Amino acid sequence: MAEPPISRADSNCSQHQPEWQPDNPLTNNRFDELAPSSRPLSSTLLAIDKDVSCAPKRMKSAFSKPRRRGGWKSSTSIPWRVVKDIHALGHHERFNTVVHIMPDQGDDRERKRFISRFIARLGQVLKRNGEPHTGVTIYEKRDDVDLHAHHLCRVCYRLRWVIARLANGSLIMIEFFRSNELDRWLAYCTKQRASLPPELEAKVHRNHPRQKSVPIRGVRVSFTSSARDALTGIAEAENAARKESRSALSKPRRSKTWG
Repeated sequence: MAEPPISRADSNCSQHQPEWQPDNPLTNNRFDELAPSSRPLSSTLLAIDKDVSCAPKRMKSAFSKPRRRGGWKSSTSIPWRVVKDIHALGHHERFNTVVHIMPDQGDDRERKRFISRFIARLGQVLKRNGEPHTGVTIYEKRDDVDLHAHHLCRVCYRLRWVIARLANGSLIMIEFFRSNELDRWLAYCTKQRASLPPELEAKVHRNHPRQKSVPIRGVRVSFTSSARDALTGIAEAENAARKESRSALSKPRRSKTWG
């Protein structure tokens, strides 16, 4: 039986295509058996990509640290040094006004935004009437109560009716108190404080007991710019008085001379 005729294209391919020789690796088309140096660059890269994609992923250990996220850390209470600053600022500036701000909706971030906007509006009213805005805002949150804030500041007598108009029912309540009630309001606004030293806790606890709180992301206490300047002045005055007392104790006493 006669063999089928070979076409011209098949004859050309058979002439130029070398036979596969297993003993000669340079003429072998099976690149998997060749060394990386003798492979073409494109095939080497493809092999590397294949090995990397098929490599097993690293398993997370049970003892590995979680990935740290940015932003403010959550705080569970007010540190005792901040409580001391609030008390010192209140007595130095003679606070006589407390503003209770309770947003009715939103998460913690939206509630803080609502509170900060109202505090900025309050400061704008005071500054337009020629009075500085020296105050402190304390944020609070409990299991049964959403995030709210108390703002302590000083309002002169002639501007009380202007500030009282900013009240908005149950969302914003403004109270004016006398000087003999300042310690009670300072203890009330700092009731979600940390465990203080015994001597300070005994002094503050008789006005209002300590209250357990829920962690809040971000700051718990916010001072206005003028309040921070006032705290700086208080600290400098205390340091100067401390240095004077130390210098007075270090001076040698003169011995009395009898004539």
